[in-house]
Amino acid sequence: MSVYKRGTIWWVRYMGPVKLERESAHTTDKRIAERYERRRRAEVKAGTWQPVASTRALTVAQWAETWIQRQHDRKLSTARDMETRLRLHVLPTLGAMPLAEVRPRHVIALVEALRAGELAPRSVHHCYEALRGAMRDAQIAEHIIASPCVLPPGTLPKKRDKVPTWRAGALFTRGEVEQLISDERVPTDRRTLYALLFLGGLRHGEGSGRRWRDYDDRAEPLGRLVVATQYDGDELKTENPRVVPVHPLLAAMLAEWKLSGFGMYFGRSPRPDDWIVPSRRGTYRRVRHTLRRLHEDLERIGMRHRRTHDLRRTFISLARADGASRDVLKAITHGQSAEILDQYTTWPWATLCGAVSCLRVERLRGSVHNLEHSSGDGNEKPLGLPGVQRRSGRDSKP
Repeated sequence: MSVYKRGTIWWVRYMGPVKLERESAHTTDKRIAERYERRRRAEVKAGTWQPVASTRALTVAQWAETWIQRQHDRKLSTARDMETRLRLHVLPTLGAMPLAEVRPRHVIALVEALRAGELAPRSVHHCYEALRGAMRDAQIAEHIIASPCVLPPGTLPKKRDKVPTWRAGALFTRGEVEQLISDERVPTDRRTLYALLFLGGLRHGEGSGRRWRDYDDRAEPLGRLVVATQYDGDELKTENPRVVPVHPLLAAMLAEWKLSGFGMYFGRSPRPDDWIVPSRRGTYRRVRHTLRRLHEDLERIGMRHRRTHDLRRTFISLARADGASRDVLKAITHGQSAEILDQYTTWPWATLCGAVSCLRVERLRGSVHNLEHSSGDGNEKPLGLPGVQRRSGRDSKP
């Protein structure tokens, strides 16, 4: 055959001026590879043929585009982050180079430049890991003989934050989180979302991606929330599904939201396939939008800015302070690890529920769910889900 596959990439075979030539067509499309093979044979016949290195050298940027798309196609939760790191910090330096000409000295120079810049040490590691993954797959696809990502000890910095003290302040106090999920100046839907993230110990994508069918409120002694995906069916960060006991306070807030709050925002009762807390447009909530609204809500009730992920950090910290077992809590928030002992450990449901029940938190007196559309900004409108007729007026914020 004149075209054949190596991995997912098509290669071509044809008789050159002197010997049989084999080249990568740098494509996953067989038709493109066949056209490339015909063109190369025509060049041989016309006497214009030149070695592939001088005519079709695959650059780092070209391979990065292909590689990034594969990560998105695989629905990896880290695909977007890897794309950003390559585009912003790797490709400006290495992007124009032919992929086969990148050597360890080039990678070392890149890492040293990143270390000398404004990136945090942990971010330098992330950029290097993205590049190493792309180069590993380029070797597998036989675009390069060996990966140039071979660093001597000490080239990468120690993994630490740029500001070592920031994590100590990346928490809510017990009183702050109680106010955040109780204060009527915060819209009901967002209070419910914040409670879901905090009392469920969930990452934002996990909370945003939960549907009503994932929640079993009849389980005993606590309700059961299945966390198997994030956002719109994407894989979990750890690719490790788990079942989370629903704290009694969260169960009460979800019951109120399901009974009245959801319908007043969206004009009907929730269905099993609906997101538990959709955006005002009926889609799952995106992290940037949620972070922006969280900052607005924190300012409205007089608190300093923090991240949505700090709600999860606060849950773990307060639950451990209230007596929850570290190992049991780990199974709830991170699932089963790869350690052999964890693989052989299955915690009883009552034990998992006991760890969640340890957390002492309540809604503040006089601050119950306001099932009217008062957000403090005067822009609440009930709209968003399929089958709901939009009411007149300006669309509300997502």
